[in-house]
Amino acid sequence: MVKMRGLIIYFVFLTFPIIGICQDTVKAFIDYEHYPTYNGDIAKFIQKNTNYPGSAIINKIEGIVWMEFDIDTAGNTLNHRIKYGIRDDFNEEALRVVKLLKFNPTSEINNSFNNYVVPVKFKLPKEKHKNKKV
Repeated sequence: MVKMRGLIIYFVFLTFPIIGICQDTVKAFIDYEHYPTYNGDIAKFIQKNTNYPGSAIINKIEGIVWMEFDIDTAGNTLNHRIKYGIRDDFNEEALRVVKLLKFNPTSEINNSFNNYVVPVKFKLPKEKHKNKKV
């Protein structure tokens, strides 16, 4: 009888963590369904709307500015933050472009989604080399 109690106690302690893990997984899956979505490709939108700073072209500077922001239930971005910046002209342009983003509204009531991070890439356009025969 004592062995049986020990086995039952062991079984209970073994199964409760598994049940807890399963519940967290289901909760994470359900929450994911309510995340705001973006129509289209965010990277293409950012690339299309980014103006390369003139001084950076002259100085041949490239880089990535990592922008962080929150999304409210209406799909608006807010609380824009520069997570990793390069220099002021890049940072200001990245901030301007990220403020243009608009997500689809979410069905979640009174819940904003925090800490979305997107890269804004600044890559110099490739120079066209003309091969002329002399």
